[in-house]
Amino acid sequence: MYFDIFVSGLAVGCIYSLIAMSYSLIFRSSGVLNMGTGEFVMIGGLVGFSLISQVTENYYLVTLLTMAVAGLVGYLSNVLVFHPVQKRGGQAIHVLIASIGIMIILPQIGALIWGAEPLSFPGRLSAGQVELGSAKISGISFLIILLSFVIMVLFQLFFKFTRLGQAMRAIADDRVMSQLLGVNYRKYIALIFLVAGALTGVAGVLLGPLYYVSYDMGIIGIKAFAAAVLGGFGNIMGAVIGGILLGLIEAFGGTMISSEFRDLILYAILILVLLIRPAGLLGIKQRRDTA
Repeated sequence: MYFDIFVSGLAVGCIYSLIAMSYSLIFRSSGVLNMGTGEFVMIGGLVGFSLISQVTENYYLVTLLTMAVAGLVGYLSNVLVFHPVQKRGGQAIHVLIASIGIMIILPQIGALIWGAEPLSFPGRLSAGQVELGSAKISGISFLIILLSFVIMVLFQLFFKFTRLGQAMRAIADDRVMSQLLGVNYRKYIALIFLVAGALTGVAGVLLGPLYYVSYDMGIIGIKAFAAAVLGGFGNIMGAVIGGILLGLIEAFGGTMISSEFRDLILYAILILVLLIRPAGLLGIKQRRDTA
């Protein structure tokens, strides 16, 4: 029983981690607090549903295509909204309001295109079990955990060993110094939005077989935001840890105590952690250029 709860919580936590990474990546590199991040998850889930129900049954191909579409949405959000606002002298509060606008507009577009009813991925994706020694776990939970860890590792390798990734990481670490060294800051910020969008697209297409997809599923972004804060906002590894912890707390709290008080337990623990460590578990020192 405990192992099943652990696996279930870990699977959901991995999805929180992918979204939390997107929050932290954008904030750390550009200073943008994008509250519309959850809606990119919605785009990923609904696009994934359309692809797998109308184009191809290959779930892995659907995941890659969804990453591309969600990445493009993330890229366009910067090119069409955030960059113009900042270029015209907009401050952090104005950028935040713009992101709230995205959070309100995208679900309505989603409802117009896909309708208001929840949509289910093919049942075969969530069927079956995987044997790990004497234990059996849900096949879809195993797939979510495996794909999430593969994607997280690939992104870490990308940022560490590729020139493009290193430039993006340099901007995230010290935006001002990168500008002084002649790095095309705006170009890389746009690419970071693309990468962050791709991460949320994966999260959406992984959520599909686990629950369902709908125009209002972007609400998951709030919990992922809490995960990013728990891990240390702006810290990528903190986002991973925060997401997994949040998923496990939610699973064990909801099962062992009460599903009705799952969110109460979750956010009570979150507040307790922040009272002890206001910057989060792996919080970084706030710099003036990222404030």
